[in-house]
Amino acid sequence: MPNSPLNLDALDLSDEKLKRLAGTSAFQRGYTYYKRDPQLVYKIIGSKVTANVSGNYPYQQELTFALQGVDGHCSCPASEYIDFCKHCVAVVLAIRENQTTNTLTKKPKVSAKQKELDSLKGFLETLERGELETSLLKLISEDKIQFSQWALRAHNALNPIDDKFLKKKITQAFPLKKHLHRYSQVGQYFAQAEPIIDLLVEQREGLTTNALFSLTDYALSRLDQALQTVDDSGGYRLHCQDSLGQLFIQAVAAKQFSLQELVAFLMTRLKENNQIAPDIPNAYQHLLGDEGLQDFYQAMLLLWRKTPVPSATENYSEIWDENSHYHLFFYQLNEYARQTNNLDLLIELQQRNARTASDFVNLLEFLIEANEWERAAMTLKRAQKCKDSHYVSNQILNAEVVLLLQQEKHSQAYNLLDQAFGAKPSLVLYKKMHQFSEQHNHNLTSQAISFEPQTILDLLSERQKEDPLNQFTFSRLILDILFYHQRYTEILNIEAQDKLPKEYLSRLIDAYPDSPDVTLALYEKLVAAYVRFSDNEHYRLAISVLITAKKICLTAESKNQFKLLLDRLVITYKAKRNFIKYLKEAGL
Repeated sequence: MPNSPLNLDALDLSDEKLKRLAGTSAFQRGYTYYKRDPQLVYKIIGSKVTANVSGNYPYQQELTFALQGVDGHCSCPASEYIDFCKHCVAVVLAIRENQTTNTLTKKPKVSAKQKELDSLKGFLETLERGELETSLLKLISEDKIQFSQWALRAHNALNPIDDKFLKKKITQAFPLKKHLHRYSQVGQYFAQAEPIIDLLVEQREGLTTNALFSLTDYALSRLDQALQTVDDSGGYRLHCQDSLGQLFIQAVAAKQFSLQELVAFLMTRLKENNQIAPDIPNAYQHLLGDEGLQDFYQAMLLLWRKTPVPSATENYSEIWDENSHYHLFFYQLNEYARQTNNLDLLIELQQRNARTASDFVNLLEFLIEANEWERAAMTLKRAQKCKDSHYVSNQILNAEVVLLLQQEKHSQAYNLLDQAFGAKPSLVLYKKMHQFSEQHNHNLTSQAISFEPQTILDLLSERQKEDPLNQFTFSRLILDILFYHQRYTEILNIEAQDKLPKEYLSRLIDAYPDSPDVTLALYEKLVAAYVRFSDNEHYRLAISVLITAKKICLTAESKNQFKLLLDRLVITYKAKRNFIKYLKEAGL
């Protein structure tokens, strides 16, 4: 509902005006939206109106009223914040209706536009019928969409239902090989098709079952072909698609297939891959029932088993072929198996579909979760043999450890982690070794226990000296391990030697949240690291660090130390004018 009045008496908001603004088809759609929600919410500020009309998604409209009439735009794809669309039409109709309702109790005021309409009506009543017919024909012939609609109405009124005529019109409705990409072009394309599809819907009762089935099937096929070159990202086809989809489902129901025939029919249609036809089997569940749905997926499973598995190196083809059938059946069956918790079917699908190491790892994780240990062990071996197994080496290692633990081979599991860490040290592996030793220490023999943080740190230090090319990696891993064990005193010693990278300063500061005597020096180094970048973004980061540092200085001594810190920064970076300016603006 509106929140303030708007005087529309002098404005032309007639249906004809709105049709000229939005187009006949968009006007009709907007009228449908308005009828669905005549009390839609809009907000009036002066001569501007903002509103929200929901289509497939919620869209926002903005209208401007002036003496010339109304103009506006919408956030929907059809408008792109430029054109006057069906959602704008709905808003104007709601405003117009509300204005009429509000003035019913007042003395009626006839607008200049209404006076002209009354005069025109009186004039038309004086004309001969033949002259009126000539004028109407002229007007109809000048509007392509109106001409098509009137021609269909005339044929429908003057002729019996003709299957051939309807098929010809469907062919005309969806001309092929039209390379259309602009919203306006695509909107016009489907606006011309809608009256023909609406006629087919109207005539369905007078058509035979076979004729209805044949015509809707042909129309869906034609629409699918048209969309290969018509880019309908704006969704203009949806009225035609939805109408034809519902009609086709009715036609299939009218065919009265047996359950076996219906399953065979749907399997055939599924393989045709019509992208805009009703979804198979979901759209037909009311016809299939539970028994038919099971039969459908069983038939699909048998067909999938007979379809060759594409090779691991085979690319997905743009051509709809046997490989496409394989993938389509797999995804449909996989979804069905998950919905019905069919573990055996899920395992069969994943085992047959696995071709790469990543596929086998996914299957392996699934089998472990399902406690299918024997199958998991076999799958692990297949994953390890894959040429691309190095891409998923961590997942394979994790799975192997889990399998060894399940067999209560704790020492072997730990040694496996230890070997992996020795080959490629990382914090992730270190944490696993530590957690493993904590959880399973009582299951390990004394000879097998080799986890000692300091021993590992010493070994990493030795390797750092022996491998100068990887000094960076080893030094950071040592720091990560020290942080992991919260050995902050040792980290402070490293920092005192100016060997602590900038990214670790913040972590060390966080370890001493209320100790300015420890952290002020760290804050100063962090600020210096940011300022050295010599750009405004890092200057602001430096200021935010200083603001944080100031908050922890609560004693007189710490406040004095913070002031000395600021003095040093001002002297050191006096040439960094923007940094000094930001310092003053922050009141530091």
